[in-house]
Amino acid sequence: MDRTGILNKSPLIYTLASVRFAPWPLLSQKIAEIHDSLREITPIIHEVQIKQFGPDNQESVISAWMLLSKDRTLGIYLLSEQLLVFSSKYSRYSKFSETLDKALGALFFHMRFIDVTNMGMRYIDRINIQESESFQDYISEKLLPAKLAGLQVRGGTSLVNFEQGDTELRVRCITNPEDLAFPIDIIELLSMAQGPQKPLTFEKLNGKSLLLDIDALKTFSEPEHIKDKGNILRQLLALHEKANIFFRHENVCTDHAFNIWKGKV
Repeated sequence: MDRTGILNKSPLIYTLASVRFAPWPLLSQKIAEIHDSLREITPIIHEVQIKQFGPDNQESVISAWMLLSKDRTLGIYLLSEQLLVFSSKYSRYSKFSETLDKALGALFFHMRFIDVTNMGMRYIDRINIQESESFQDYISEKLLPAKLAGLQVRGGTSLVNFEQGDTELRVRCITNPEDLAFPIDIIELLSMAQGPQKPLTFEKLNGKSLLLDIDALKTFSEPEHIKDKGNILRQLLALHEKANIFFRHENVCTDHAFNIWKGKV
């Protein structure tokens, strides 16, 4: 069947793009100008204090800034060594890439160049099933917990790493009913995005949903000295394409799943 095109009932709940680079100590001095150039898309700004522990267990505090759209569905998270763009209202990559373009443009205007250490595109899907259905109706059994005679499967987490050239693809499938309905490693990010007026709710999968977490990564053995935002945009696009090809592969999700997501059922 045809698996291309926009999925009207897509299971995608979060999209994240990350670029890590050698620390830029001037971020705190330039953040007001950076935010001013991005206010049209992210008018809200919060400064966040993050505790870090060094090799001798010495505690230090660093600053980070969260820039948010008015409805808080789009965010730009800035640290001295990372740009992270995320969305809970993703429709297509070309639209998401417009935000990446603007965020990178704001950084390059002040930084002039970036020594990139790694970058990634991550897609988190929450796949819901109906009462009469099973996870196998939506996703390959190869990504689900093994079935053993005499034992009832409650759930679990599978982690598979793939390599393709200089790209690593990390795929997690989470079905444990007691697990949260979003990955625990983004709780802090989601909490900051929600804000105090709408605290994050800790909904569980409850055996009715699973998470498919696809992370396409590129790590440089030595920092890549980049002077052009277009270079980074092209590499992020390539990572997106590899993650997208995996998600739409016939051996990952079923035809039934795509019929549901395309609105044909």
